[in-house]
Order: sequence, then C-alpha cells, then structure tokens
Amino acid sequence: MSRKNLKYHISSSKHWFGFTIVEILVVISIMGILVAISMPAFSNYERNARVRHSARELRSLFWEAQALSLSPSDVVISSYSIHLVDGSDDTIDISLKDSTGIVTKIFNLRKTIRIEDIVLTTSTGTRSLNEVDISFLTGNRQGGSMSFSEDGSVLTVVIASDPDISRLQYKVVLDRARNSITYEKT
Repeated sequence: MSRKNLKYHISSSKHWFGFTIVEILVVISIMGILVAISMPAFSNYERNARVRHSARELRSLFWEAQALSLSPSDVVISSYSIHLVDGSDDTIDISLKDSTGIVTKIFNLRKTIRIEDIVLTTSTGTRSLNEVDISFLTGNRQGGSMSFSEDGSVLTVVIASDPDISRLQYKVVLDRARNSITYEKT
C-alpha cells in the first residue's frame, strides 16, 4: 500500500467510528419520552401492590389467629383476638392478642393505606362499624370458630389507598357461617 492510499484509508475510517452528538441527543430524548409515559403506570402499579399486600397481610393475620386457636394450646388461653379501628389516617398497628393479653404479632398499616370501612352483615341487613373485635375461640368443639364483638354473620374490612391520588380498594371478608377468610379487589 502506498503512502497516499494509507492516508486516504486512515482518514476515511475516522468517519465511521462513534456517533454524532445529534444522534446521541435523539436517543436520549426518545428515552426521556418513554420514561415520562411509563411513570404514571408504574406508580399506579406500585400503589395497587401496596394495597394488595396490606390486604393479604391482614388476611394472613386472621388466618394465623384461626390457626393458633385450632392448634393444641394451654388451658389458660381461651381465644385469640384482633381489634380493628375504622378510618384512621395515621399509621395503624393491628395486634393479635391471646386471651391473657399477651401480644403475639403486630401488623402495621402504612400511612398511605387505611381501613376505610368495617361492614357487618346481620340477618336484618348491613351496617358500618367504627371498631370491632374479632375473636377466634379455642377448644375441642369450637376451635377456630370466629366471633365478633357485634352480633353478625359476615364481617367485611375494606382497605383503601390514599383517596387523593386514586382510589384502590381491597376487602377482607370473614364469614362465620362458612368459617372462611378471603380477600378480593373491589
């Protein structure tokens, strides 16, 4: 290769290396647009996941109380209870206690999630409660059966996200007749 051809080869190869500043700016602006479009969807997904997680945790707390009441236990313990309060905007601590008053587990609702409603279904209809105690009785014949501080057959606890952003709700349903605890999105 002659010196003249070598110079042409080196100078032409410099043209093909790298990207121009305009190409880089176009790619960065396209990525910025995609991020801006996807952020609201991601924040809705994250908020929905927090509410769903809290509903599952509350259901698990009820299941744990029921399982503890079904397992062989000390004669002193006659029930496991959970106290729920409606509508608190601050952080809510829900505790699982045995009949002697010892706290066995604490469940914490975050500030962005709250208990929106506690609905009790009776033979005469439904009504909202401000607070309720749920007890799971121990014993041979009644182990695991639930009772509420108010007379009723089905208790529905509605958990919701912050209403200022978007309203997401899940409900945890305790059915005394079926002795079941479920949750679902509303």
